[in-house]
Amino acid sequence: MPLSLPDGTTILNVVKSAEPNIEACLIAIAKQKGALSKLSLQAAVHATLINLETSVQALINALIAAAPVRVLLVLYNNQNVHVTFLTGRTQV
Repeated sequence: MPLSLPDGTTILNVVKSAEPNIEACLIAIAKQKGALSKLSLQAAVHATLINLETSVQALINALIAAAPVRVLLVLYNNQNVHVTFLTGRTQV
């Protein structure tokens, strides 16, 4: 089901606002690599991060498929070529 422009904009803003926290968490995990290795947790953390990456990519794909073209234009810095390539839709 396609998203409305206001809903798409809201989702984009929520994702953008969460980005610094996610990045900070990943940096913190990377800094603990030695401790995780000593506790034999490195493989478990790695597997969890791979699963998270797969889930996030699925979410991104679903949002791109449902997003209004104007939101995608903001996301891709007004490069309509990328939007058309990703969605098969042209700017409205």
